[in-house]
Amino acid sequence: MGRATQDGCKRPGWDDPARLTMAGKAEPLRGGLALKSRMSEGLLPDPSSGAGDPTPPTRAFEPAAAAPARVQGPAGWPAVPGFEILEELGRGGMGVVYKARQINLNRLVALKMVLAGAHAGPVALARFHKEAQAVASLQHPDIVQIHDVGQASGLPYFSLEFIESGSLDLKIDGRPQNVRQAAWTISILARAIHAAHLQGIVHRDLKPANILLTADGRPKITDFGLAKRRGDDTHQTRPGAIVGMPDYMAPEQARGEADDVGPLVDQHALGAILYELLTGRPPFRGSTPSDTLEQVCTQEPVPPTRLRPKLPRDLETICLKCLQKEPHRRYPDADALADDLDRFLDGRPVLARRISAVEHLGRWCRRNPRVGGLLAAVLVLFVTVATVSTLFAAHLARAHGAAIAAFRGECQKSSELLSETSGPTTYVKRASHVFTTLAQRTRPGVPSSSGPRTSNAGLPAGDGLAR
Repeated sequence: MGRATQDGCKRPGWDDPARLTMAGKAEPLRGGLALKSRMSEGLLPDPSSGAGDPTPPTRAFEPAAAAPARVQGPAGWPAVPGFEILEELGRGGMGVVYKARQINLNRLVALKMVLAGAHAGPVALARFHKEAQAVASLQHPDIVQIHDVGQASGLPYFSLEFIESGSLDLKIDGRPQNVRQAAWTISILARAIHAAHLQGIVHRDLKPANILLTADGRPKITDFGLAKRRGDDTHQTRPGAIVGMPDYMAPEQARGEADDVGPLVDQHALGAILYELLTGRPPFRGSTPSDTLEQVCTQEPVPPTRLRPKLPRDLETICLKCLQKEPHRRYPDADALADDLDRFLDGRPVLARRISAVEHLGRWCRRNPRVGGLLAAVLVLFVTVATVSTLFAAHLARAHGAAIAAFRGECQKSSELLSETSGPTTYVKRASHVFTTLAQRTRPGVPSSSGPRTSNAGLPAGDGLAR
């Protein structure tokens, strides 16, 4: 294994089955939340309560039972019968992964062990064994396979298929990846995790560090330490506990809603991984884990095309559909996601549809009810003022039109009355002409410049009526 691969495998969270966020050594900003989460799960004792001590209380005159003596091999590594440990690949809060050679078959394996051994709490040991059972029940070419389970000097272990090329997070390393390669990778992962879902297993901790790459770049899912099996009533995860990596959590997972955590949380995680493959960064990342969880629950991700303008719109639409806040707005299952990605790769129309601006606004208001209520009140006030103003203007227009019509009618009557008088004189003719002209000018659509030229008093040019 190359030096870069070794360094990448040692990144926090690569091997720790009890990770509830990220390991505190490499991410000190998140260490407090991880420690708190582990204490809530019973993986570490809570100093404030005294609870969580995996060893039963002993009387003052009775020494605690001694753990089995550990046999150490070269470089201080534990000696495991049938295996030759070659190097350490990664270490977490309660577990460690070694690169080892299985002697009888002469093959390389990844050897995963619980460091605490006999002193490990019941929850930690139960998680370790359930991970082994989950992996053993999944026979899929894109899921890392388990070879053996055992115990050496009080240290539980199981051996896994060894993947030489390291993890996906090492490959990404903050850099956007090839678009078609990203779509192909997530399509493979979606088919693999769908196979796990069909067996009733939800991973709950999909992230680039838990995706290993073969020599030809094909991804494989590993680390089922936080997996949840359908119908499992052991309640290892307490109500309200937050499990997983904040950057890749679904909103229902970030809120600790255990009853709502199902296969669609893995689809959301695949959408977050696709987002990172396309942009080089996760869709949500705050300055602290709590900030990240807040973003996951309340904010929409920045559209990938804003960070990488030349991205295909169809692939962006697929990615954002996986990242929907409401589970029912995502794909019905991971297999449907893989189908849509295959359509994109084949150049066919995808089934995912973009969300309109109005729908975006509606969802934002539902997630921010106070601000949304204020905006709604302002909108109602604006519409009310506009409506009242329009009605008032229409009323004024009707009143003005009625007055003009009445005036025109009076002018017409006066003209007719003067025309009917006996012995028309020049005065009568001119007065009749004036009223007729005024009646014509008050008709709608008649320009003021039409008709004979008049003086400022509205009379025909020439002698006035006084003449």
